Amino acid sequence: MDILIIGAKGQLGSEVTELLSNSSYEHIGFNSSELDITNFKKVNKTILKFKPKIIVNASAYTNVDGAESKINKAFKTNSEAVKNLSRTCSIIDSTLIHVSTDYVFDGTLETGYEENHLTSPLNNYGQSKLDGENHLRKNLKCHYILRTSWVFGKNGKNFVKTILNLAKKNNEIKVVNDQYGKPTSAASLAKIILSISEKCIKLNPIAYGTYNFANTPCVSWFEFATKICEEAEKKNLIDSLPKLSAIKTSEINSIAKRPKYSKLKTKKIKEALSIKDIFWEKELQKMLINLE
Repeated sequence: MDILIIGAKGQLGSEVTELLSNSSYEHIGFNSSELDITNFKKVNKTILKFKPKIIVNASAYTNVDGAESKINKAFKTNSEAVKNLSRTCSIIDSTLIHVSTDYVFDGTLETGYEENHLTSPLNNYGQSKLDGENHLRKNLKCHYILRTSWVFGKNGKNFVKTILNLAKKNNEIKVVNDQYGKPTSAASLAKIILSISEKCIKLNPIAYGTYNFANTPCVSWFEFATKICEEAEKKNLIDSLPKLSAIKTSEINSIAKRPKYSKLKTKKIKEALSIKDIFWEKELQKMLINLE
């Protein structure tokens, strides 16, 4: 078996699965109902059965506010499950590609974050993802941690779909304008994962470790929402442009604290894979075509 995907029906996992379906690589995918990765015995049994060269962990508990109350669930999924996967991978020398988040940083650095910058999560979600990273580093040498941000895609729940739904029902939408990050399409992230996987399978892997990947440029949620509405109107996905009102984070009832600046610097992965910047506006346009 070449590649095994965890979270195969999720926003990212479905994109990885779609790419692999059009490739020659032998692969199999599991969603959370098919494989409970918080259960070590089940993880161990399944992975030892297929013995994949690569495991892609696209599964996560991503409800940032929910993680403040459902602490156990967040840490079991984002931390303990990664520990389980890494322990089993070490037995059969599989490489684990694990997706993490910009929320491992506190967002105080306006200039942006490189992979080696100090981590300091502001909320339980970020801490649970950081704990998962640390388990992976401790238990498995052959690993890749891909930190990304503001993921959107044609499948699953995401900010783009939320804005589209609000635009269909409301004349005015309020969006925060003091949180900044890099929107990233699940489709582009899936291509990065496949590129890394191919190099590993062909025994020409890039250096193991932690990498940032995000689309460009950096914008606020308000700016992102504005572009979503503009592009959606062009494609007749909404009848008319709603009024977008910029507000401060302090004006919304957010349970979990969010980083102000989530700008991930991506020089390391661009050099490793010899790729150029990928612009989220073009990725957004591609996504919206799939929703027409």
